[in-house]
Amino acid sequence: MRSVTVQVSGTGRMHLPAEVRRALGIKGPAQVVLTIDDDAVRLRTPAQTLEHIRSLARPYKPKGRLASAELIQERRADARREEQDG
Repeated sequence: MRSVTVQVSGTGRMHLPAEVRRALGIKGPAQVVLTIDDDAVRLRTPAQTLEHIRSLARPYKPKGRLASAELIQERRADARREEQDG
């Protein structure tokens, strides 16, 4: 693990050193996501954050079927019930 010190201005702006941008795969203007966890802050790109969320959810993914297809099926069943009731 490598540490890099950066200066933060009075308005909260900071400059990301080239080695940090390279490590994140940032070329040109970009957004980053700061995640505060206890006494640490993690810096990721939005794509890295999405992949991290997917990796956390992956163990709960239904085997052999799509959760989105199940959700659509449930919504359609709800709509049919509402039509019958209304």
